[in-house]
Amino acid sequence: MAALVDEIGLVELTDELLPPHPLNHISPGQVVKAMILNGLGFVSAPLYLFSEFFEGKPVEHLLGAGITAAHLNDDRLGRVLDQLFEYGTTLFFLNVAMQAARRFGVNVSQCHLDSTSFALDGEYPTVARAEGASEAEAPQAIEICRGYSRDHRPELKQFLVNLICSADGGVPVWFKVGSGNETDSQTFAGLMRAFAEQWQTPALMVADAAFYSEPNLQQVGSLPWLSRVPQTLKAAQTLVDSAPDSLSERPCDLDGYRLWEQRQRYAGVEQRWILVESPHRRESEDWLKPLEKQEKGLQRSLRQLCSQVFACKPDARDALLRFQDSLTGYTLTQVALVSVAAKRPPGRPKRVAFVLWAQGFSRKEIHRRLWPTLKMVGLQGKAQCFPDELSGGEQQRVSIARAVVNTPPLLLADEPTGNLDADNSLQVIKILKKLNSIGITVIVTTHDEHLVRISNHPVVQIKNGRLHHLRR
Repeated sequence: MAALVDEIGLVELTDELLPPHPLNHISPGQVVKAMILNGLGFVSAPLYLFSEFFEGKPVEHLLGAGITAAHLNDDRLGRVLDQLFEYGTTLFFLNVAMQAARRFGVNVSQCHLDSTSFALDGEYPTVARAEGASEAEAPQAIEICRGYSRDHRPELKQFLVNLICSADGGVPVWFKVGSGNETDSQTFAGLMRAFAEQWQTPALMVADAAFYSEPNLQQVGSLPWLSRVPQTLKAAQTLVDSAPDSLSERPCDLDGYRLWEQRQRYAGVEQRWILVESPHRRESEDWLKPLEKQEKGLQRSLRQLCSQVFACKPDARDALLRFQDSLTGYTLTQVALVSVAAKRPPGRPKRVAFVLWAQGFSRKEIHRRLWPTLKMVGLQGKAQCFPDELSGGEQQRVSIARAVVNTPPLLLADEPTGNLDADNSLQVIKILKKLNSIGITVIVTTHDEHLVRISNHPVVQIKNGRLHHLRR
């Protein structure tokens, strides 16, 4: 790789475009060469560990006399990256590609344009332009944000890379990064014009159907291009459905294929449309239609499964496995279980009333039971408060109220005073005693020995897996 970089003359070209400072131990071109070599296997490490990749390697032989791994520190790399950004990564890549094309004789008369996305972890907040700086003066940074994810990770932010490669060997000859929410249909025409202006060559540009739209065709003007016409166009669907006898057939050297040509005018641009037909496609229709019908049924079942809400993740996982076992010839990929918030009762809910609402009680009955319960636990003035507005003791009393609002015969209280101070613990115990006095059986589990001592109720101890009656 180092020899190929030297053959292209990348170091010298970079130093010409980004003049080095005489006091620097290592030039921008040598730093760029080091980053390319680093890309062979150390790209996931933080920038401050960059120099570790070159420890134990013949750095002077690879980069130049007098250069050591210590010279490749994060400060020097960061400054060169800033220089590249200010110069323009697209313009820099263009100069490198032109020099490589001249030295290796790469033919750029036919090229292919496409884009891809790179998903990233992290927040990546949008950085506002400095006050007073005009759009022309400030370097235009891309926005790392959510958009259409080609690798099916819509939850991650991303950026796009637009790349033009030559048909001669698939050599990249033009490069531009874009914001994560850009779309091919909005950018391809501008990229094609920029490429033609910078390379000064009328290259035939091949692009997918995202390029084919009325605004794009008018924007590229007389530039030569080749694209697939989307069948969503009425004229394209009419051509596909038309009888072959009405079209002009063209000779084809591909075994089993036939070609027809038709002149079309779309978006004010004269075009040649080529209809491609294969007998293998017609033969496949006999089994393709039943398969499509089966797939639609499975997609409908999958949508129904995705719309269900389960009580817990194990239940959801079991339902998912049962659906997977019912599939023949298909498999599920990239499955995730998502926690969803339970639906609330109408209006602003009182947290205690939720239990009654979930059990189907009427509003009148909920109101009749709610306020006496809140008064019993001393929370009649806190009915409109959210949990984060309550103290720890008040939250514990809310839990007790929620448990007894539907008048259960038995109340199990597991460590009801575990995280409370002495005063709040006594209030909770008083409430439990009051509940016991009105006929509710209360069973309390606790490690609080003081609570046990002040209680005049039966006490049972579990020790070594056996029950011991301490007080009857």
